[in-house]
Amino acid sequence: MFDIIQSVDSFPLAEEINKHADRVVECFVEVNTSGEASKYGVKPLDLPLLLRSISNLHNLKVTGLMTMGPLTRDKDLIRRSFKKLRELRDAAQLKHLSMGMSEDYPLAIEEGSDIIRIGRMIFNREV
Repeated sequence: MFDIIQSVDSFPLAEEINKHADRVVECFVEVNTSGEASKYGVKPLDLPLLLRSISNLHNLKVTGLMTMGPLTRDKDLIRRSFKKLRELRDAAQLKHLSMGMSEDYPLAIEEGSDIIRIGRMIFNREV
């Protein structure tokens, strides 16, 4: 019913997906690069261990990382969050970066995002 799960942020969640999958599911690990308590995602320092753990699951294949930029108008903070995810992706030798939404997708693209989520821009012209 879907091609990619972009929100795997813990090993228990990965195990549950693995258990119910009837095929290999492509997924991205969600990383909290902003440090905001209101955001989901694994902490950057915990990412290598989570990636190693998921690599042992037969029905999951991690091909990228995802983050949500900080909720701010400060472009430098947003850019740092996106740059951090790119660095983590490069270190993990993964293919995809999913970052950027309707308000900040130009910065995400500049920092290497190849997947953006612009739902409000499509459905609501008030962005």
